[in-house]
Amino acid sequence: MSQSKYKQFKDIYSLLYSIMMPIILFFYLISNCLCEKFCVNCKYFIKNPFSKNNYGRCAIFTKENEYTKIDYLITGKRKIEYKFCSSAREDEKMCGINGKYFIEKENCFKRFKL
Repeated sequence: MSQSKYKQFKDIYSLLYSIMMPIILFFYLISNCLCEKFCVNCKYFIKNPFSKNNYGRCAIFTKENEYTKIDYLITGKRKIEYKFCSSAREDEKMCGINGKYFIEKENCFKRFKL
């Protein structure tokens, strides 16, 4: 490749890069800032079949109590119980108010119809 063609290519590439990076950054910020981190939209949310979303549980945080230990000792099977989403969001050591472990189920842009 000759020097002039290389320089043209480099100029076009830098122009495209300078145009595309702000656009990519804009959509990244929209997807992360405008999408509120609701537990019902998280891939770890476990819906309670007997109620609406009020008593959903989080698949990340398990709780172990005496009953699950006793069940294991009797049956040899582990019964996993998950903590409520409300407990996980209240505790900063877990998910916290900001939704530290939140991963979205669906694309944010589908909800905003962008």
